[in-house]
Amino acid sequence: MNTQRLPLSTELTYSKDSALLFEKIRHLPWPVMLDSANTGCPVSRYDIISAAPFITLQTSSGETKISTDGHVQLEKRDPFSLLNEILAQYPQQASSVPFAGGAIGYFAYDLGRYLEKIPTIALDEEDIPDMAVGIYDWAIVVDHQLEQTYLLSYGV
Repeated sequence: MNTQRLPLSTELTYSKDSALLFEKIRHLPWPVMLDSANTGCPVSRYDIISAAPFITLQTSSGETKISTDGHVQLEKRDPFSLLNEILAQYPQQASSVPFAGGAIGYFAYDLGRYLEKIPTIALDEEDIPDMAVGIYDWAIVVDHQLEQTYLLSYGV
């Protein structure tokens, strides 16, 4: 049975410009930055930066490719269910920060075909996955309200 875990946490030097922190990790696979825009508004409090997810999911043409430690598994099941099943294997306790690891990615409009019948009108000329999600076990969280920066990790 999986038990909920708390992340390990280390305080880093605060940086008002999170893009400078992102520059240091952007060479890693699947880098992400959720930028709050730091406008001074209470809802623009946190920036979240991470990279090198330990699991990736990419869905295209009804098939989801799950990559873990160099192993690739192909699934033709509902990608939402697959994502939920994977996340259930890594339960987390509530934390005072909004993200210490977990799923970050995108769902394209065409992923809606798994929820309801949508006519196929447009051609897929860009070859972009319908879903691309990384499961990250660490994050740099910048709290602009408290002017603090933390490195949090589950060490999966």
